[in-house]
Amino acid sequence: IWVRTVSKGDFHNEQALHFNWEWYHHDSLYKQVHDVCSNNFTPLYAYAASLRGGIRAYNFSNGYMLAADTVAGNKADAAKKVLLNVPVYNWEWDMELFSTLPYKKKGQQFAIAFLDPNDDKPAYYLHTVIGTDELAVNKQVKVKCWVLRVAYNAAAYADFWISQQSHEMLKMKEYYKGRYRYKVKLY
Repeated sequence: IWVRTVSKGDFHNEQALHFNWEWYHHDSLYKQVHDVCSNNFTPLYAYAASLRGGIRAYNFSNGYMLAADTVAGNKADAAKKVLLNVPVYNWEWDMELFSTLPYKKKGQQFAIAFLDPNDDKPAYYLHTVIGTDELAVNKQVKVKCWVLRVAYNAAAYADFWISQQSHEMLKMKEYYKGRYRYKVKLY
């Protein structure tokens, strides 16, 4: 279970968006993330603390992603310097970013450059509106959705159901390494 929140606040005396999520696995907190971006989703800071990986924190500034040198116990590689030569978005905010896209029709495409803070470089991924669907959220209610697909490679993809009315991501179905993974919004 992931508990995600988005709030507005300051970051270095500038207006910013703060993304927080907690990932629970087997009834225990597995990972905590706090990321900050500008109001247009440009990454400014990324922090993650997990049971397996410890703390990894990064600053995004002057066209680079670098390990945050002011975070105690940071296990991010201090020598790693990732060039941000394209306007990037953080993979960890995909569900929130998809709610801002201007959906209009089947076949519409969005080329979005994502960067997971643990990656070595950003990459563009093509996101295609593959259709619409009425997603059953319970026995009485169906929600009209856009279905957005991202193909990571020839053998891996994810489909996202985005409400046509609220623009929220309500469901994700991903096929990766021979397995399916799902994300579903709980009310």
